[in-house]
Amino acid sequence: MTTCHAFWEYILQHPWEDYSNATKKNFAHNVLLIIDKLCSCTQRGMLPTVQGIVQEFSKSAFFKLVLPEIVENLAKENCISGSFKVVQNVLEHVLNVSPSSGRRVLPMAKVLAESLVNSSCGKSAVDFLEKLSLMVAIAVPGVHADLEAFSWRDLPLLLLSEEIHKDSTKTRTTDLPVIKKEGKYHSEKEYLNTYFRLLREECFHKLKNGVSHFLSKGKCDSKEAMMYRITLKGLHTHKRENSPTTMSIGLQFTVNSEERIDWGSASWLVYGNLLCISCDGSFEQPVWAVVEKVDHEQRVIWVALCGDKTNNISEAEFVIKLQGITDDGKEAHMAESQTFYLSFGPAMDILQHKDSVPFKDFLVHPEANHMCQAEYVRKVKAPPDWGIIFESPPKSHDQDESSVYSLVEDFERMKLSNIKAKLDDTQLDAIDLALKNKVALIQGPPGTGKSFVGVSLVHLLLSMDVPKTFGPIFKHHQYTALRNKHEIDVMRQCEIIGMTVTGAAMRANLLEEIKPSVMIVEEAAEILEGQLVAAIPPSVQHLIMIGDHQQLKPVVQNPRLRKTNNLDVSMFERLVNCKIPSKQLEYQCRMRDDIVDLLRALKIYKELKTKTELIRNNHLPHCVEKSMYFCRHTSEEKPSKDSHSKRNVHEARMITEAAKTFCQQGVRPSRITVLCAYRGQVTEIKDLFQSTNVEKMGEIEVTTIDAFQVWKLPLMSFINVK
Repeated sequence: MTTCHAFWEYILQHPWEDYSNATKKNFAHNVLLIIDKLCSCTQRGMLPTVQGIVQEFSKSAFFKLVLPEIVENLAKENCISGSFKVVQNVLEHVLNVSPSSGRRVLPMAKVLAESLVNSSCGKSAVDFLEKLSLMVAIAVPGVHADLEAFSWRDLPLLLLSEEIHKDSTKTRTTDLPVIKKEGKYHSEKEYLNTYFRLLREECFHKLKNGVSHFLSKGKCDSKEAMMYRITLKGLHTHKRENSPTTMSIGLQFTVNSEERIDWGSASWLVYGNLLCISCDGSFEQPVWAVVEKVDHEQRVIWVALCGDKTNNISEAEFVIKLQGITDDGKEAHMAESQTFYLSFGPAMDILQHKDSVPFKDFLVHPEANHMCQAEYVRKVKAPPDWGIIFESPPKSHDQDESSVYSLVEDFERMKLSNIKAKLDDTQLDAIDLALKNKVALIQGPPGTGKSFVGVSLVHLLLSMDVPKTFGPIFKHHQYTALRNKHEIDVMRQCEIIGMTVTGAAMRANLLEEIKPSVMIVEEAAEILEGQLVAAIPPSVQHLIMIGDHQQLKPVVQNPRLRKTNNLDVSMFERLVNCKIPSKQLEYQCRMRDDIVDLLRALKIYKELKTKTELIRNNHLPHCVEKSMYFCRHTSEEKPSKDSHSKRNVHEARMITEAAKTFCQQGVRPSRITVLCAYRGQVTEIKDLFQSTNVEKMGEIEVTTIDAFQVWKLPLMSFINVK
């Protein structure tokens, strides 16, 4: 129905004088109810299709003639009924999509507000009018609003012109909320406000700085953003799933940079990056878009305008304006940030529309040692497949109808029996924690098998006799993603759904319909809490987080948000700080024990032990006597030629000589890995490897620390360019 424009055209443009008053009233109420439900049925903002319907609604005879009459009648009734609230909601939806409708909406809102005052609801009247007025004010170019005074509910997702032109050096992060590293938030609103505002500041940090440099110095610092000159190339209506609008706009671009860019390895103009377009180069009236695809050879990029209300220009108006610039032989300007907008935009959208926080007893009001079992675990009526985590467990017997089965008690009996477990003691304790608490924190130091524990948990949960009313397991992973929301009927039959946190936020509407009951998050300590909480579907009743906050923290580009606002403190780390029960795995099976001694000496993992039977085959190459060598030098690093990354030529030569020696001594190149702190050093070393006369040196893997995945390689060379 939502895609049938003919249906809506008939309903909204129909001559209402043909109906009796009673029929008109009921029919009109149903129309408004449908509009409200279409706009409010999800925890996210409106889909493009729904936005189109609301725009049609705002131009219809119904909106111009019938709705004012309904408002007048409601005011005369002097009763705050369900219909009254529906009309309030519809007026908000219209302004949200079409701020230019304010001249018709505000008079109706005034009538409703007066009715609220007469019903002794004066504060509600003021709040209602203030909210609508702010929605209109935000859309007016040149309005210098006090943004700090705005509620987080009212802020647009994208920057206003005033924010772009504000001197970034004068932006005070002390004006922003601070994440409580330990302790409680006062309310769910404070929690949501904190993470929404900090995500928004982090998202646009680099873009604001880049545009500021361009406006003040005439060029853009590519550490922050890239500036392009653009003209109109073409249009087409084929678009990606989740694209914010129905049209893709082709732009011919020229790079506004003196640097040579390796488009093959650069992070510029990749799908999902945010673009800020200025037709006159002043960025007084910015147009926001996201990258859809790019042809680097032809220098053509296809973009979709953002659906957020901050864009004060329609697609058609933008295309006409850009066509005029192109016909005149001129160019518009386009700024791009390397911040992946799709990791922030959908999450901010969800936070702004949330009325409650999932697992609020843990996230908003954490109490030390708080334990509460997931509801579905309490309702398990028969033993699961214990063979997943125990060797040859006894066969389960049919339960006596009068007896009450307890999964936790059964697990305790299995642990205390003489049956051999497939997991070590600490891994079993982690399983035990997950069965007892609906928010489980499993910390896995390097090589302790945290992913193995996660997989075992998934298999164990799937083997449980869980009532069919509970949905599937939703597993955050780094490489699997849902592709098409039309697969919803198929996915409802799935037991496991895997996707990234970003993918989950982008498909929040879809997950709401599928209703997963369990969410397992891998590498949870590397995810910003605002992004993670936005990705938790309302149906989830069991949250299992697996990670290690002592290895890697979330990446935060704005250093002031790290130091002043604690943005790099993940949900995982914060709950560990708050003494929410957690379990650290203690047996590693990857490194030789003399390497583990280094971690113990540094007091990073004091209790870390080694499973000697699993690492006994980690033999040293015959050409060395020790597991570790530390080389010290005084040569300083320098910026790379073609980027702002760093490199150290002296270090690169040292590593090349070491790798050459290993190869000449018979070590296979496939067993050597070089890890670098910077991409520039990766390029430097690869070039040196290729220039040697040693066969197969080019087969040695050279990569950054962040990009590396451990495959238990027996020989690794670490480079730390600092």
